[in-house]
Amino acid sequence: MGCASSATAEGTSKDGTAVVRSPERASTSANDASKTKQSQSKSPSVSYQVRLRGGPLTQDEYNARLTGVHGANAIDVAFKGESGEARSYTLRYALCSQRGYYPEAPNKRNQDAWVCARNFRGKKDELLFGVFDGHGEFGTECAEFACERLPMEIATRGFGNVSAYEAAFRATNAGLRASDVDDSLSGTTAVIAHIKGRDMYVMNCGDSRATMAMATRNVKGEVTGVDTVDLSSDQTPFRADECERVKREGARVLTLDQLEGFKDPAVQCWGTEQDDDGDPPRLWAKNGMYPGTAFTRSIGDAVAERIGVISTPEIEHVRLSEDTKAVIIASDGVFEFIPSTSVVKAATSTKDPQQSAIALVVESYKLWLQYETRTDDITVIVILIEDFLEEKQQEIAPVTPLKSVQSVGALFNFPDRMDPLSSPFPSSARPRRRVMPTFTMQTRRSYRVVHPYGVPSDITLQDGSPLEEQMGDLSIAISSDRSPLISIIRQSFLFYDAPEHLLEQVAKVMYKKRFENGDVIVTQNDKNCVRALYVVQSGTLTGRDNVQWVENEGDDNAKKKQTEKLRAYGRDGDRMCFNEQCMAHAQMPHETVTATSDGVLWVLDFAAYVTITREANERSVDMLTRVLRGVDALKPVSLSDLRRVAAKIVLNRANSLVKTAKDQLIANQGQILTAMHVMNKGEVACTVRSNARDESEPPRVVLKLTVGQYFGERALLSAAGAPCATNIQSLSDDVQVWKVTREDISSVTGSEVIMRTSSALERTASSERLLAPRTSAGLDIPHERRLSFGDDDRATREALYMTLLGHMRETKGMHKEATVQISLARTESLSRVEGVLRERKIITALTAGSTLPPSFIPTPGIPSRDASFISIPYPFVPRCALEAVIACGGGSNIEVVRYYIASLVVVLEYMHSMDIVFRGMDPETMVIDERGMLRLTDFRFAKRLSVTDKTPGRTYTVCGAAAYMAPEVVRGLGHDERADWFSLGVFIAHLLRGAPPFGMTVGHKTYEAICMCDLASAFPASIDKKIPEAEILARCLLVVDPDSRLHSTSSVKQCDLLCDVDWDALANQPPPKAVETLTRSAYRGRGVPPIRDATEPQNVVERTAWVDTFMALDSIAP
Repeated sequence: MGCASSATAEGTSKDGTAVVRSPERASTSANDASKTKQSQSKSPSVSYQVRLRGGPLTQDEYNARLTGVHGANAIDVAFKGESGEARSYTLRYALCSQRGYYPEAPNKRNQDAWVCARNFRGKKDELLFGVFDGHGEFGTECAEFACERLPMEIATRGFGNVSAYEAAFRATNAGLRASDVDDSLSGTTAVIAHIKGRDMYVMNCGDSRATMAMATRNVKGEVTGVDTVDLSSDQTPFRADECERVKREGARVLTLDQLEGFKDPAVQCWGTEQDDDGDPPRLWAKNGMYPGTAFTRSIGDAVAERIGVISTPEIEHVRLSEDTKAVIIASDGVFEFIPSTSVVKAATSTKDPQQSAIALVVESYKLWLQYETRTDDITVIVILIEDFLEEKQQEIAPVTPLKSVQSVGALFNFPDRMDPLSSPFPSSARPRRRVMPTFTMQTRRSYRVVHPYGVPSDITLQDGSPLEEQMGDLSIAISSDRSPLISIIRQSFLFYDAPEHLLEQVAKVMYKKRFENGDVIVTQNDKNCVRALYVVQSGTLTGRDNVQWVENEGDDNAKKKQTEKLRAYGRDGDRMCFNEQCMAHAQMPHETVTATSDGVLWVLDFAAYVTITREANERSVDMLTRVLRGVDALKPVSLSDLRRVAAKIVLNRANSLVKTAKDQLIANQGQILTAMHVMNKGEVACTVRSNARDESEPPRVVLKLTVGQYFGERALLSAAGAPCATNIQSLSDDVQVWKVTREDISSVTGSEVIMRTSSALERTASSERLLAPRTSAGLDIPHERRLSFGDDDRATREALYMTLLGHMRETKGMHKEATVQISLARTESLSRVEGVLRERKIITALTAGSTLPPSFIPTPGIPSRDASFISIPYPFVPRCALEAVIACGGGSNIEVVRYYIASLVVVLEYMHSMDIVFRGMDPETMVIDERGMLRLTDFRFAKRLSVTDKTPGRTYTVCGAAAYMAPEVVRGLGHDERADWFSLGVFIAHLLRGAPPFGMTVGHKTYEAICMCDLASAFPASIDKKIPEAEILARCLLVVDPDSRLHSTSSVKQCDLLCDVDWDALANQPPPKAVETLTRSAYRGRGVPPIRDATEPQNVVERTAWVDTFMALDSIAP
């Protein structure tokens, strides 16, 4: 008998059993199987090869995580038949265990342990197999203890006594409680198979699992296939009996969404374990947010034991027979994604149990990485049962395993996969828990024991005092806490002008965290920092921001300078809350916050913030948006406008949602419909009669519609409506249908944009041609270049603008032109490859269409590359960045102001018509040419909204120049093209004032000013108001609420400042003379040296495939 985990040393026991023994904890009883000689059944040494493609681990790194692989073992098991005759069968078994992959903790120990004991209790016909899955901080120790102790407890109590088995589990639990292992918030599940002769008892405590393969036979007694028989049932709150049992013991059974207030806690919101959406029901104390276990039975877990978690196993008795083909025992790392039927299929697909065990482990690993960013510990024991005989035959020959495990998919009768992480299983094999990469409220869904609330690892529980008093620091806000919390929350820029009901919801989901003097709450630039907002209830803290910079970037001898900014948090400090930027923007903390006294914090994590602040009924809005995008008559409407239409319809569900019962008519053939109808739930049939008025004629079903399909779209083409072509009749109970009217569309778009189907189809075809290559006829495109644009004599020294990855500068060859250079080293070291390729595709979409883009978006030439840069030429002579025009007083000339505002309006109109959000408004990267015409080449932050997005018509990435961000971007609430109109308002204010109205730095004060949007400060009375029309337009754009903000292009063009602009000639004629005059006086560039080749690696290495992908996208240039 032996037990093992990742901390153990591999070895083969004397009896040949494939176990890994723990030198620290392994113990042997008087009946230890290792004393029995079984060398005749020992398998020959075989090298198993596991081939992986893709994933974060190399082949060697993955192999190092595997333990317990010693080949298959075989033993003859004798028993007496029903008539007393001697019989036997052959049992072959093998195991494999893989240490989990956790990116944040690559060296985390394996918390699984296992036991494979033959000749158990000194009896040749008795065996014991078991898998233990530890959890919590000390899960490894708990699993090792149970692995060693439980077999000994079973051995002393004999075979087949159910009460004795239960007593063995309880004794093991008591022994763990009395040991040095801290099991307050740690423990282990256990599944045991005890075999004697042809009888097998399976004991299960937790959510590991045992399953069995049974042969099926036809009437002639011939084997026709294999059935799956589960020998255990997961003990979780999904089971009604277990749920009711723990409730009687005082547990609250809630999902995280219910606990945090996102769903009604009084209504059961979960279905079966197969339907789990990643938020399973968990066990919570009556007045606290602990322990959060997703199982109802385990060994250990002292805290959870107080609310009904027990160590008593459920026991199943099985009689083995010639129809029994295999028994599989595994941790939930296997069954998380692979159903029992597929596990059995893999186990019986080969005669070698070792190969089957490896295959299951490797396939589980791949599936974990398909759905998650990490993998659980995975352990499996495969037992094959063969050769039921009348009499015991001669000794069996050693098992000869297959040569290698070349293709895991082959064991499942699936073709080898090209995608290294695609699943060979049916789509019904869904994950039971989802995992997110950072340790926030989102990551809690990945842990079966949840305690991110500051529980000390050395916590000790006193039997004499109530559990709620001992764990009181882990509670959520009660009513008496919420009022002062709300008053503090209002001070954060995330919640300026937030309605009272939303603040009340925020206060409800915050949890308490105590701190002591010297504790570090957040660390500057910590990649693994919890995305959370902290509110100080009591105590004081200090934030230290270490800032480093170089004054002369171009000077190789320039020294770095450093300063430290201090902020005080608490009632007498600068603010009462901190870490907003880290939570809302997914940024690393900009300061280290340390406690200077004891106190209490209230914490709001990102998952709770998102769920509360994002729009209600988001799933219905997403579905309806996708349906509306597919309607030909609505093709002219932008995707973001369609999302607002869908949100309005869902919000007005009392009038827009039609509910019908089974067999009820929704519409009659020939009836005038004034709305398009979209199926939300249920199924309807479309039926017709030859004579619509002849009700005696039986209707004929021509079509059935389900969720996401629609009818009556022709009603949108006419104010008078359109006749229904068929009868629409409900086929199921509770059918729900959304109604979409012309008024719903026009109330959002503000104009009549619905087109006839034929016109809409033409527009669709035109939009599809946007990505098609064009010929170069009539375009001012330079000839193809394949030259280096490093530090050669052709290039100027100064950059017109510089970004994180590159710069623009003027190049001088046969003729002058602008060149954007992208640093290869910086792109790779900063992991921005995907962003560079996405920008490339955006530029392709903007410039390679069948219709020429406005001149303000120049078409680039064919890029070239060298060892350091990708260089992209543009066919214009750059003069300076637009900020130079502002610095030269351009905001005081109405012609200059009108021209640049109108130019940006044309750009935004063009981009928004293609469902592209710009988000790149920044005078430092917007260039003008030698005549003063605006030329945009920087589209790093642009994104094309797609109907296939998770939330179609909306995006949540926080990006752009900090001074030009819209409030909804700053708060991380999701945004669309209306954010660009706010940025245009900021640009107008910048042009008029000479400085951005809300500040320029990436910091709390700038974000605070943006969210407050105090127009009195943005346009103080002291500023000379020479151009009041521009200020009026800016005030209409600088509105915090996107719904109230001016965001219609037609309305912007009709304002007093722009109403006289010749829009057709704007992009095709030279700028006004005032603009050209000002351009000549503007200084050239910012004096910033470009990113030089000297800053790049000296040794030229082979670049990754992304560079070739970038260079291959030549559809940008003709």
